[in-house]
Amino acid sequence: MPAKTRNRVEIPVGSDPYNLTADLKNAFESALLTVPVENAAARDALAALFPNNTLPLNLSVARADLPGLIETWTGARWISNSGAIHLEIARTAGVNLANSLWGPGTPSELTAGVNGGASRNPSQFSFPVNNMVEVALEGIYALSWAVTDFSSGANGYITIRRDSNNQVLAQKALSNTFDVTAERPSIYLPAGARVRFNFLTLQAVECKHLLSITKIG
Repeated sequence: MPAKTRNRVEIPVGSDPYNLTADLKNAFESALLTVPVENAAARDALAALFPNNTLPLNLSVARADLPGLIETWTGARWISNSGAIHLEIARTAGVNLANSLWGPGTPSELTAGVNGGASRNPSQFSFPVNNMVEVALEGIYALSWAVTDFSSGANGYITIRRDSNNQVLAQKALSNTFDVTAERPSIYLPAGARVRFNFLTLQAVECKHLLSITKIG
């Protein structure tokens, strides 16, 4: 029956049958060594190499496309405390409904709007409902949301709020405005925190969105 070393590697004991190749393979696999992968697609393909297409908890990978980034599998998602963590979303939105809270988009629209070239480790963010971003890791974050190119001068406001208690993190009034940016240079967010982005205009307008969230600590 295999034993475990202090660092949790499984090794055979004296009473086990001699099987060098299988024993070495089992020892290396049980060590959960950091696996080098070329990119996110190669990382996601790892599951097919494990029994029942299931990754072991705490398996980590080193991303060659994002040097310095180590990601760890939690059983539900990949998370990381290393490397840059930054999300940028850019999209052109259609006409909003006047006198109603609106935002940068639905979960599918936000996903489609992620700028893969500008973002770093975007898997640390998700979009649970309309106009909302959830962070996977606790930390200090910088938030910025630019709403630009209004089709006509808009009156109303834009606001960034913490979803759990509706706390205003940043807000700007609109007064015949064509471009506006709301920013929060730093705010602590616990793991799983959700940030909501909304704007309201007194008239229906078209606009563009550039939303960024950066983990700075």
